[in-house]
Amino acid sequence: MTSETTRRGFLAAAGMAATTAGITTTPVLAATLHRKPHSPVHPAAAHHAAGHHASTHHAHTTHHAAAHHHAAPAHHAAQAQPASAHGHKLHATAKTAQRMVNMYNIHTRESAQVVYWQQGIYEAAAMRHIAFLMRDSRDHTTHRMDPRLMDLLHDLHVALGSHSQPFHLICGYRSPRSNAWLVRHTSGVAKDSLHLRGQASDIMVPSCPLDTLHNTALALSRGGVGYYPRSDFVHVDTGKVRHWDYMGA
Repeated sequence: MTSETTRRGFLAAAGMAATTAGITTTPVLAATLHRKPHSPVHPAAAHHAAGHHASTHHAHTTHHAAAHHHAAPAHHAAQAQPASAHGHKLHATAKTAQRMVNMYNIHTRESAQVVYWQQGIYEAAAMRHIAFLMRDSRDHTTHRMDPRLMDLLHDLHVALGSHSQPFHLICGYRSPRSNAWLVRHTSGVAKDSLHLRGQASDIMVPSCPLDTLHNTALALSRGGVGYYPRSDFVHVDTGKVRHWDYMGA
């Protein structure tokens, strides 16, 4: 089965339709959830829809692609090279009065700037807003997102100086139903993907070179980092510190 056939079959079976835009905002939200006009499909969207990635790794990795990019399998984690080996480690979460993420969901075309932490507290309403924005784009189920993932994305914003430019979200939360479909119909999909736990996101920033985003995520050394140059995104998660490169289509 070709990736295009798989993509069409998945869209037909799962129905990737955008939900109704606009929800009630709260004082902790820096912006209302907005929906942008339809735009050309990002190259990563087709791969996300089909869950298909080639299994060829870059020469820097030390293991073969036994699982989909959404989580490096546990029995391979010890073999992966620490991300910090690629350069200087950046400082942990920046000490600021508040923390914010700016995100655009390429599937639902919704965007928001959300202040999710202030005065030492993770704001519950803001975290629910983020969970909605990062919901499964196939069946639209939501799941609590790991606050550490938000801190990682915030620190990426700070390190890149990109708070004014939203992360384009290819995949956030993925429901068991969606993951099971991908396991059945595509190859190399992790049954225990960290996307299932709200601990992972696949992102890119149009104004930022992908290798810059990749290297910055590696330097943070805060979890898993996957590099997908042909699909034009970087995977980050809050699992064990490890990294992998997929150079195939």
